[in-house]
Amino acid sequence: ESSKSIPKLHPGAMAASEIPEFGEADTFPTDHEELQLTQLIEISETGPSTLEGGCANTQLSQERLLQQPRFCLGQRYARSQMAEFAGKASEFDTHETSELNLEQLHEELLATLQGIPDSYWKNRSRSNVRQRGETYSYQICLGLIRSGSWRGIPMPSRETYNLLGLTRRILAYLVGLAEAAGIPASELEGTTIQLTKNLESKMHRDKYNRGPSFITILSPPGTAGGQTFIEDLAGDYVYRLSEDIVGIGEAGDLIRGQAEQARKHLVRFNGNLRHCTMPFEGERYAVILFSLGVAYPETPALVRSFLECLGFRMPAPLEGSAFTEASSSEARHLAQRAASGEEVEDEAGRHKPPRGGVKHLVLAQRAAS
Repeated sequence: ESSKSIPKLHPGAMAASEIPEFGEADTFPTDHEELQLTQLIEISETGPSTLEGGCANTQLSQERLLQQPRFCLGQRYARSQMAEFAGKASEFDTHETSELNLEQLHEELLATLQGIPDSYWKNRSRSNVRQRGETYSYQICLGLIRSGSWRGIPMPSRETYNLLGLTRRILAYLVGLAEAAGIPASELEGTTIQLTKNLESKMHRDKYNRGPSFITILSPPGTAGGQTFIEDLAGDYVYRLSEDIVGIGEAGDLIRGQAEQARKHLVRFNGNLRHCTMPFEGERYAVILFSLGVAYPETPALVRSFLECLGFRMPAPLEGSAFTEASSSEARHLAQRAASGEEVEDEAGRHKPPRGGVKHLVLAQRAAS
């Protein structure tokens, strides 16, 4: 079968507002479909010469196609994404580098977030945190995410490249708050920063996170309420659910916990426990640092180096697992260039890797069979 008979792989990347919930990418294929899709990708990029008759001809080749291409695909995604987005700062980013105290950093970050228009914040994912009847919320994700566009391989969000200065300043602010709270810097690990604007999140769990999460609130004088309720059997506050929420409870259920006020200080909590935002009046920006749990060991070395250059303290994989790709001096060099705002060229002569989500690839393969 010639390569001309292979269905076209959809290259379109998802817009930020279309990225699936973090950890919940498009439906993944079965092992049999994975093998066929891998062959499809290999043929479309290298031509049929690498395979006999469009299929693997040895058991070793089949094992390579099942295991190696996802590792290699992550490398290609990382370099291709960096070439596409590096050096393209947003007009809403901050370029401040001066050393400030915590109060000054709070005011600077608040002003930067206030200067980002609602159209940039608008997000239709994470429906589990929106109140009933709401079709979108105002959120920005910086750092590591999973998306169907990259077949679930953890990659930086586009906004991370666009908002390098803001990302750095937020991480510096969190380090300062941690020191003030007596939290050792070594414990302030995280892969991702979730920013929300005026979001009264309903009761939910962040079931795809791992380890502790950290939250702080940026708000101008006059904002009232907005505590973060966190489930705690020893807590002194009781929250009554006003509606049925799948996986959380039924209307009328009572949840015991703590109502933590995180304005201008850092609160550490377990995102796997039930939590929500208490009602508030005024303007409220939440900054949540957390660690991605699903597929984290698949994070490409180039991506890890890039985020570390920005100030993320990336956690080690869980015991019993390891990163599928070791770091390298080349990855660190390219990451430093991208983190400093320079453009980074793609590998010479390489095609763009297939994008568009596993679901699209599965449908394309099924249509051709």
